[in-house]
Amino acid sequence: MGIVALLYIISLRSKSNKFMSKFDPEKALMAKQEKEEGDLSDSEDSLWKKIRGNSENDKLDMDSFQDIYPKSEIDKDKQKVQSLEANFDRTIKRLSELLERTLVEEINESDWFGGGSRAINTTDHDDYLNHSDLVVEWPEEDGSTTKLALDTSVTNKEDVMSRKAGKIMDELDQRKGTTIKYFQSRFTEEKGKVDNVPSAVLALDRESLDNFSQFLVSSKPEDIEKSTLSTDMMACVYDQMEAQIKILEEKKATGSEIYKNLKKVSDKIFAITEKESSLRNKEPEDEVNLAELEFRPN
Repeated sequence: MGIVALLYIISLRSKSNKFMSKFDPEKALMAKQEKEEGDLSDSEDSLWKKIRGNSENDKLDMDSFQDIYPKSEIDKDKQKVQSLEANFDRTIKRLSELLERTLVEEINESDWFGGGSRAINTTDHDDYLNHSDLVVEWPEEDGSTTKLALDTSVTNKEDVMSRKAGKIMDELDQRKGTTIKYFQSRFTEEKGKVDNVPSAVLALDRESLDNFSQFLVSSKPEDIEKSTLSTDMMACVYDQMEAQIKILEEKKATGSEIYKNLKKVSDKIFAITEKESSLRNKEPEDEVNLAELEFRPN
């Protein structure tokens, strides 16, 4: 019997007249043409300029880890990054950076993942080699933190999502989670390599990224806070955590470190989303449709 790993593509749609009134048909046509040409749309470009101003959310600098790793090792990692980076389309890379940086910004500034969470934008090494664009942390009473690695992507291609699912499945087959080599906590003195970090994928197709960008640049902070974007994303992550937990239970791996960490993240997000849902007393202004992709091992 096959084991199913559930991953999702987030598609942003609106059923609210208020939300839809922010969209200009002529601008939407121009944005579509620009996207076909491979450029950023006006909304994406505006969001890019907005979030680029906060240096606190820049990617971690590998050179700042010379107190952890020898310079020679860091230089080798940089060479690996340069080799891989050469194979990436410039526009696709920029779109991915837009999404990951926006998430880091909103998590840190607007508490999108609740519970006083904070996020770091990982180094290029952990981005390219460990497929982790950011790490979300929640502080715990004992002084530790609960961690979640997010792999963000701008795609609707099944082969891309299949590879991402395969990477997670490979780790679970080994009773392991994701490794972050260059990690620095926002809460503690923890710095360096961390293992067995639960991982989830958040992906937008190109049209959704444009809608997402337009909403964020044209809305007031209070409207963004009232939207269901954050809880929908957390629900997406929660489903992935639960799917991975079930996989490890079928593998009789409930004693593994990754199983325990997956449970921590799942319990954390469940508690936060339940609290957020109880605070809502109106229909959501925007809708997030989650398109389910199922991947079965051979």
